Amino acid sequence: MPALTWAEIMAKAGPEDAPAEIIPAGYYDVVVKNAKVAWAKSSGNKMYNLVLEVESGPYAKTTLFTRLVFATTEKGAESLLKQMKALGVTREFLGTAPDDDIILAKITGQRASANVVEKDAEGDWPAKNEVRWLNVQTRPAPAGAAAAAPTVGAAPPVARPAAAAPAVGAAPPVTRPAPPVAAPAPAADADPWAVTPPVMGGLGDDPEAF
Repeated sequence: MPALTWAEIMAKAGPEDAPAEIIPAGYYDVVVKNAKVAWAKSSGNKMYNLVLEVESGPYAKTTLFTRLVFATTEKGAESLLKQMKALGVTREFLGTAPDDDIILAKITGQRASANVVEKDAEGDWPAKNEVRWLNVQTRPAPAGAAAAAPTVGAAPPVARPAAAAPAVGAAPPVTRPAPPVAAPAPAADADPWAVTPPVMGGLGDDPEAF
């Protein structure tokens, strides 16, 4: 196949000054399509450049760009760690000292909620969108979305057996009362005459003596 001419390449590329699509400010569900290491020109700090794609809504498939800079200040470091956590990279994970390739592989495919703002044109720079912040995404992924990579070294979840459900409509067990214990028969009244015969009289045997 013959190589394309420059005229053909420029025709395919479209107008040079074609503005990028600007979407309204707001919160968007995004997925990380690409992540790579870069270095800030002004500070020389290391950073991760991320390419994001809006997942759903009227602006689905819109591409956004952001960067996570390895700041040297306390506030900057805290901001970096919070956004890394939103992308599934926790402090515990970073404590295992993973290299950049492992971290970038974990970030790629992660979902997040992006706070997007509109930035006006400035000098030679055209108007554009800017991702102000990345938050944890709690909504389910749209149908057909690829699952994010699992945490490296994490133990698989342990399935716990579900408690048995009670039988529907089953009658509760009937507790039968114990048979009554027969009370002991009362002892017959003793006959005082059978023990000690009565003494008749006392002054003789003649009952008329009284």
